[in-house]
Amino acid sequence: MRFAFTLLLILFLVPRAFGAEDPQCNLNGRWETPFLVPVRLVAAVAKEAHASRIVGSLTSANCDPTVRRGGKTIRLQEGDLILRGDLIRCGKGGAARVTFANGNRISMGPKAELRVDEFVLKKENRFVTILRLIQGAVVTDAEGDLEIGTDVADVGIRGTKFKLEYLPERPAGKALRLQTVRGVVYVRERATGKTTDVPAGASFHL
Repeated sequence: MRFAFTLLLILFLVPRAFGAEDPQCNLNGRWETPFLVPVRLVAAVAKEAHASRIVGSLTSANCDPTVRRGGKTIRLQEGDLILRGDLIRCGKGGAARVTFANGNRISMGPKAELRVDEFVLKKENRFVTILRLIQGAVVTDAEGDLEIGTDVADVGIRGTKFKLEYLPERPAGKALRLQTVRGVVYVRERATGKTTDVPAGASFHL
C-alpha cells in the first residue's frame, strides 16, 4: 500500500517538478508520452520499498531451508536477506538460524515453519519482532522485544532465552510446549485471554 501511494505521488508530482503543466513536457521541456514517469525514478522507489522490508538475514543453516515469498518458493543460503512477510521453512534434518536487525536470534528445528509478520518500531524507540510459528520448534535468544504467535497462544519476551514448540496436530495440553531458559516469558492464551508468566527454569504446556 505504501509503495503504491508513493508511486502515485510520483506520477502526480514529477511533471510539476520540472515546471511542466503540459502533459507532453519532458526533461527538455516536453513529455513524449502523457504521464510517463522516468524509469530510474520507479526503480529507485522499488529499491527503497524492498529495503524497507528487510528485517534480518539467515546466519547459519544445514537443513536445506526455503522461503515462500511473493507466491514463489526460494531456496535460502547463508547470508540471504529475510524480508517482512517471508514464510521460512526448515528441512527434515538440521537447523537454521535467523538474526534480526534488533539483535534477536531465532534457531529453527527440523520441519519448523516460521512467518515474519512484522518488524515494527514501538514506544521507547524499540523495534519489536512479531513472528508466527506455524509448526515445529524454535529456540530464541532475544536482545530486543519479541512476540511469537501460534493458533492457541501468543508468547512475548524481552531480553531472554526460551524454547517454543508448536505441533497443531497434537491434542489440547500437548500442542504447545514452552521452556524458559533465561528471563521471564509471558504466554497469552487466545481462547481465554489468560496471561501466564513463565520464569527461568519453568515450563508451560497448552
